[in-house]
Amino acid sequence: MKYHRSSEISQADWLETQSMKYQRSSEICQSDCRFEGLVVVVVIVVVVVVVVVVVVVVVVVVVSVKVVVVVVVVVVVVVVVGLVVAAAAGAVTLVATVTASLKHTLLMGI
Repeated sequence: MKYHRSSEISQADWLETQSMKYQRSSEICQSDCRFEGLVVVVVIVVVVVVVVVVVVVVVVVVVSVKVVVVVVVVVVVVVVVGLVVAAAAGAVTLVATVTASLKHTLLMGI
């Protein structure tokens, strides 16, 4: 009977340890997600600022050229930068998801 009682205590300790591990890994994953979300926002803001600067420079430089050329250049720049922003945000999100998943898995010891 004594062995059975110590086994129950060991199991309770093990369950408590696992619960604490899970809680800690969840906290770490949540803070990682907040940080990675901030990174995505910063990347998008930086790219938008760069696009605005490029468009202003192109318009100022090409003022003497016909309006059609300016419109075509602006449209092409906006489309290309939009694609780059989408790709960058997708890549950052993918990396953030994989990193958080790996950290969670390693912390849980699975």
